[in-house]
Amino acid sequence: MEYYWIIRRMSNKFDYRLKMIESAKMHNVSKAAREFKTTRKTVRKWLYRYVEHGLVGLKDRPRSPKHIPH
Repeated sequence: MEYYWIIRRMSNKFDYRLKMIESAKMHNVSKAAREFKTTRKTVRKWLYRYVEHGLVGLKDRPRSPKHIPH
C-alpha cells in the first residue's frame, strides 16, 4: 500500500516520519525512499534518530546555533 498521498496531506511531520520509519523497518530503506518520494539518506537519517532516541528523535530539532562566538 502506498502511503505517500495520504501522508502528504497530513500537516504533522512527526506522523510522516513515523510512517516512513515503519515502512523502512517492514521492507527496506530503498523501498521506503521510493514510497515516500525522498532519498535513502533521508530515510537512514530518521531511522538512525529513531533507533538512538526513540519517538523523541522524530521531532524537529532547533536550527539555531548552540554557541555564537563574539
